[in-house]
Amino acid sequence: MIGRAEEDENVAKRDAPVTTRHYLYAYAALIVLASASLGLSLLPVHTGLGVALAIGALKAFIVLAWFMHLVQENFGSKVFMFLAGLLVFTLVLLTALDPLTRAPYPPPPAENTVFRRAAH
Repeated sequence: MIGRAEEDENVAKRDAPVTTRHYLYAYAALIVLASASLGLSLLPVHTGLGVALAIGALKAFIVLAWFMHLVQENFGSKVFMFLAGLLVFTLVLLTALDPLTRAPYPPPPAENTVFRRAAH
């Protein structure tokens, strides 16, 4: 069993306020990530989908953690938030992989094959 002093210390760590400095760091990180998203969108190649999704997920994490104060939640809440994020990631991944599991389209029929048979 933990002592009263240790318990008070743990509560103080958990309830430590998010300071203005934390908000400025989070804002600066969001500006940098938004600039990276813009730079990625201006590239002539379209292979940056994974990078764009990672940047978007990181921006969402920053907003959730600091601006919504979820960084101060207890461990149980963090576990359920992680599991919810994992579920969303899995659903997006399965949706993205769905076209790979489909059968290829059949070849188009030859041009005017029905009329050629009727003419003979």
